This record gives sequence, structure tokens and C-alpha cells, in this order.
Amino acid sequence: ASSSITYESSTLQGRRTVANIAEDTTRIGLALSYLPTKQWTIWASFDDDRVNSDEVARDLSRRRFGLNASYSFGLKF
Repeated sequence: ASSSITYESSTLQGRRTVANIAEDTTRIGLALSYLPTKQWTIWASFDDDRVNSDEVARDLSRRRFGLNASYSFGLKF
């Protein structure tokens, strides 16, 4: 199992007639892996990303779920 949390506070610099824009970004990630055999790996993940901005059009809220499986094999020469 693994997890991560990231927080970033930033300011987008405006130009001449455009003011600076403050933003806060938060990212949370969770993952769980399972190895049923030596060759197979199965894992599930969840990510939650959020951006809160002074510019409403730049606000973001996104949730993603994933389910993956892989099979590994070796060749003998």
C-alpha cells in the first residue's frame, strides 16, 4: 500500500492590466498492490486533485480511479 499528499500554494504573475492570481493545489493519491503469484501483479489506485484559484475558470476538481494488472515473464537463452 502507498499514499501521497501534496499541497502547493502559488501566484500566477499578471501582465500590465491583468492582476496576479493566487492558487492553491492539493493532490491526494492512494494505491494498493496485490501479488497473487510470482508473475501477476494487480493494483488499484485513487487520485483526487483540487485547484482553488482567484480566477474561477481555473478551478479544478478531479477524481480518478484505476485498476491495473500485469503479467511478467522471463525468457531463457
